[in-house]
Amino acid sequence: MKTSLSLTLLLFIQPIIGNLSEHLTFFSLLEKLYSKAETTIDFKLRPKLDFMITFPKNSYEIKPKLKAPSKEIPNNLKGDLFMGKVPANMEINGENAKNYFRKLISSIGDGQGKIVNLNSEILKMMSFKPSEKHDDTFDSSVDNWNENKLVMDHVQQIANDINTMRTEYNECQVKFNKEMEVADKLRTSIDKGIEAVTNWLRKILKTSNVETRKKIIKNEEPKISTIFEFQEQMIDTLGILKEILEDYNNKRFKWLEYIIGMRDTLTAVERHSVKLVKQIKEIDPKSHLVRNFFGAFSWNHE
Repeated sequence: MKTSLSLTLLLFIQPIIGNLSEHLTFFSLLEKLYSKAETTIDFKLRPKLDFMITFPKNSYEIKPKLKAPSKEIPNNLKGDLFMGKVPANMEINGENAKNYFRKLISSIGDGQGKIVNLNSEILKMMSFKPSEKHDDTFDSSVDNWNENKLVMDHVQQIANDINTMRTEYNECQVKFNKEMEVADKLRTSIDKGIEAVTNWLRKILKTSNVETRKKIIKNEEPKISTIFEFQEQMIDTLGILKEILEDYNNKRFKWLEYIIGMRDTLTAVERHSVKLVKQIKEIDPKSHLVRNFFGAFSWNHE
């Protein structure tokens, strides 16, 4: 009965405990490093590696932009009510006008959908955690590093490499900010473009005279194509932002491996597992065990 109960408790507890690496964040590992360095070898690293925690550093400003709903053409301008207002025998650029508007509205929606998906991917990459990239070697190494004592030489080596890491971080930040500025301008242009298309479609819908409707369509249609150019540029720009994030996330994951000792240097290509170092406990010479041990070898000279 006791054995059965013990096994049940073990099976219940094991998933909760898990490996340290399963819930690891850059913040939690750096906090552990700072604490171990301060308490065990009296070495102050805090907060010199904090730049690794968040990228980009102004993410609190960027995330709301990426989460904001995309501008869309209202549903009442997509259906049969609007299509009924498009002259049946009219052509736009050699294409039936009804087909033209269906494709126009669908293409704008597809472009916005791609942008929304890219925004979501970027948001996820901005919240990157080491657990997303881990393997068995990393998992065991993190757990062993957590148990092992810090080695002064390695901590000093980390301290010496901080400027190199920070420089690479700053370079990625500059690239990211540059592309984000482009994305902000394109987002404004796309919103204005969709607003212009919406107003154009509403004007067509509200105009009762067929000939007047034809004039509105012909006069304003050439201005509409720019929205697709802006969407294509936006998709390209968001793709570049993803590449910058992927590059930096790869860098900081390798830095993490270097910090815990999986890489011998900051730029090392090869990685290896961190072995658990058995700690020899210091024995208090006044302890009961020591007194008993030496007492067994004492001689009575009387």
